[in-house]
Amino acid sequence: MDGALIAAAKLLDEAKIREVLSYIVRNAIDSGYGPVAGPAIETLEQRAIAAQDARLLVYAASAWNVTGNEKNARNTLFQAMELVEAGRAPLEGNDLGLAAELAWRIEGRGKAESMIGIVDKMGFNDPSAIDHLVEFMRPISPVVAAQLSDKQTEVWRRITGLANVAIQIAGDTK
Repeated sequence: MDGALIAAAKLLDEAKIREVLSYIVRNAIDSGYGPVAGPAIETLEQRAIAAQDARLLVYAASAWNVTGNEKNARNTLFQAMELVEAGRAPLEGNDLGLAAELAWRIEGRGKAESMIGIVDKMGFNDPSAIDHLVEFMRPISPVVAAQLSDKQTEVWRRITGLANVAIQIAGDTK
């Protein structure tokens, strides 16, 4: 891990450094080395803060969450959302959906219906983000997934989301 971080730091382009750090974190977690990924996640977080990159902060928060560090996940997600709310770093699509998913995992305490409140509080209506959340919530709570699908601004996405919820319910009854 240390060697990978040293190698990444030697790159000349800051954007490439963040990209490589993101890859290092993802690879460490995917390969089962999440417990020792802390220094890489911390470095990624610091670089993302310096660059005011909310997307990478959300990714770092997700990595903290996956490694079981809820306190760091909460703090990092909070920093990302502060950037978004201040208008300095927008989130779109799946990144916004991941932020809502993380907020639910951290603050929702396992209550499916709390996702609706999180989405309303975050005040987003990005179709890709809502698609992400419908798919995430479908196996957890088809009712909440259907409610999220109703927030879609595009009719075809709403119909697709509801059809997928119906498929989930049909599969659950077998």
